[in-house]
Amino acid sequence: MADKIASGRITLAAIGALAGLCQWLLVDVLADQMVDQPRLFLFLVSLYGTFFVALLALIGPLSMPRAALWSGAQAVIVAGLFTWSSLRFDMLEAFLGTGHPEVAIAILTLVPLPFAMARWVDGKWSNYSALFTHSWDIVVRYAAAWVFVGVAWGVVMLSDALFKLIGIDVIQQLLEIEPVPYLVTGAILGVALAVVNELSDYVSPYLVLRLLRLLLPVVLLVSAVFLLALPFRGLSHLF
Repeated sequence: MADKIASGRITLAAIGALAGLCQWLLVDVLADQMVDQPRLFLFLVSLYGTFFVALLALIGPLSMPRAALWSGAQAVIVAGLFTWSSLRFDMLEAFLGTGHPEVAIAILTLVPLPFAMARWVDGKWSNYSALFTHSWDIVVRYAAAWVFVGVAWGVVMLSDALFKLIGIDVIQQLLEIEPVPYLVTGAILGVALAVVNELSDYVSPYLVLRLLRLLLPVVLLVSAVFLLALPFRGLSHLF
């Protein structure tokens, strides 16, 4: 059981880190290189967003191969429709400026997910009770995971500030490496989703406590390094 839990967390952490790496490539690398190919870039962005949102939502209720297959097919269809609809406008800015595309792609990405879960988990895609349950499950899992991402980044920032009091800036140096913040955010999101999946039958304070427990090793390590280095650095900068 413990091996299965650890394997699930590692898998989702790796997928989340991959999502972060892909986002960094799109935002910081390809965005400048594909200025002359805006519609191709739009296709890649919508493909990326749909695929990883669907994949991270489906893994747990669905097996990894089935979730990846569904997410890939859905991403290609949604990205294709999204890019095709942009051809009605001469300029991509005019298409995005209408305000409708963002709503449309969100609907096309999120609405099919409960139907996929109902089909493969409960055996009937039109089961209203199952659709409601799975829809609520997706909202709760993503909300809890993103809250944990915010808390985890708060711990990282506080740890960095604490280390700087004793002259250690290793966290800042790591975060200044371009893809690292994206990788960290994605990995944390993946681990949080894995923990939420483990407690999918319980929407209670135990979910929050289980997520916060993941931060204990980090807090312990930072506190230990701080206390060990404090006698050599002095208290002049502490307050």
